[in-house]
Amino acid sequence: MRWFKRLNVKQKIAASTFLVIVLITTIAWLSIQWVIFPNLTGEISRRGVAIAQSIANRGQPHLTAYERANLLSLIFTEKWMEPYLVYVFILDPSQDVVAHTFLKPFPQSLIKINRLPSDQVEHTRLVKTSLGSVYDTALGIYEGIHLIGTVRVGLSKALIDQVMH
Repeated sequence: MRWFKRLNVKQKIAASTFLVIVLITTIAWLSIQWVIFPNLTGEISRRGVAIAQSIANRGQPHLTAYERANLLSLIFTEKWMEPYLVYVFILDPSQDVVAHTFLKPFPQSLIKINRLPSDQVEHTRLVKTSLGSVYDTALGIYEGIHLIGTVRVGLSKALIDQVMH
């Protein structure tokens, strides 16, 4: 600390101010990383489940009757209303795509990246796709106790990235 004693008053004030700013910035960055970011991740996960649950509830009668046009209308309306919704697709129990929101051919690799475990009703995970990083939520569609399909919803990670920056 000899160097600090050799500084004049203005330099000591400037150095102290700089150290306080660095300390406050470090504390803010750590709080963002340890508190805010996990909460944002949980929130986007809950949002994906809520969207998928809404589609499952409204789409169950159409899936049972195999009314593909009504399913397409439902999922495109949902995608249009949610700006960070990257994709929505519905699978039947044999993992065949019943309806999707892709304007290009459906990317078959998406089916395998977040399969719904047999012991869970919903499952969300961060996946890397050709569309970017996406929080993919898989939710079962049930008729009584029978699984009749799965809704898959992809929410863009860009939402969290924008908040973090």
